[in-house]
Amino acid sequence: MVVAGTSSVDQAAITGGESVPVAKEVGGDGVYAGTRNVDGYLEVRVTKPERESTIARVAALVAEAQSHTSPTEAFIERFSRYYTPAVILLAALLVVVPPLAFGVPFLEAFYRALILLVIACPPCALAISTPPVSMVSGGITTAAHNGVLIKGRDSLEAVGGLARVVVFDKTGTLTTGRLEVDDVVGFGGVPEAEVLAVAASLESRSGHPIAEAIRRRAEEEGAVLRDVEEFVSLTGGRGVRGRIGGAAYTLGNVALFADGDDRAWRAAYDRLESEGKTVVLAGTASGGVIGLVALSDVVKRDAEKTVAALQARGIRTVMLTGGDNERVGEAVARHIGIDECHAGLLPEDKVAMVERLMDATGSW
Repeated sequence: MVVAGTSSVDQAAITGGESVPVAKEVGGDGVYAGTRNVDGYLEVRVTKPERESTIARVAALVAEAQSHTSPTEAFIERFSRYYTPAVILLAALLVVVPPLAFGVPFLEAFYRALILLVIACPPCALAISTPPVSMVSGGITTAAHNGVLIKGRDSLEAVGGLARVVVFDKTGTLTTGRLEVDDVVGFGGVPEAEVLAVAASLESRSGHPIAEAIRRRAEEEGAVLRDVEEFVSLTGGRGVRGRIGGAAYTLGNVALFADGDDRAWRAAYDRLESEGKTVVLAGTASGGVIGLVALSDVVKRDAEKTVAALQARGIRTVMLTGGDNERVGEAVARHIGIDECHAGLLPEDKVAMVERLMDATGSW
């Protein structure tokens, strides 16, 4: 729990990857073990032992998933558990019993036992080695070459019998995980190019993901960055301040402009935010807003086509996302055409949701 300070943290390693760092302050949500402090100062009090931390629970979930075996592997393990000892025992009996009971020469009995082992080995080796090898080299490797990563052989067999539901993560799966500027809007007669130039100039000294996206857009548009004086980065990811050409500007979230005149920009802000975009406001020192910049996590080029192809086969699609709130998750799901969306989930919540879907449908 945060006991002092304000900052933004990158908790993508825990939640599955949100595009924007999350603000943390005293009295707010807890800080997960394994997150990375981005731009401020935090003092935190540990409230759980290591074995109960989020990182430890994630590791336990991964270990449990890796312990799963496919039905074919389970059959092979049962088969080899009885077949191999039986063959070895029978070969040993052929060496011992005939010489003692029937007077067969030892070398002849030994030779017959070797023949038995040679004859018995091919089906044993075939049963034990071929399915796992074929799954890894023929299935998992081929899928990886085509951009599809499959965790294990049981998952590969589950995909082979797929009939009802496919569950997607969002960041890095359906989206690229990189913010891009979608909209630039000016108010009060301020051109969009001026808004972008002011925003990019202020963000030129920041390493925040939003700053990087705004600078990339300004470079693409050929905007000329201006010198910034008295630059201040506001902790908690709220924004930045500075003077450009003698005029003071502020760039940041809506909380920085709560006391200003919001009649001119509120409708555009609400519309873009309802579309699941991250909206940054640019304004003057007096609180007047001159424009806004809207950013979003870019949807992958083939995401809509993939989802549509699954739905055409009667398969329901579900998106589970960790770092995003319901509004962002629903907007992305609506854009891609996903049937169902659940947002704000930790890894164990995602596991519970998948198990619930499996119980409801009787399959993956």
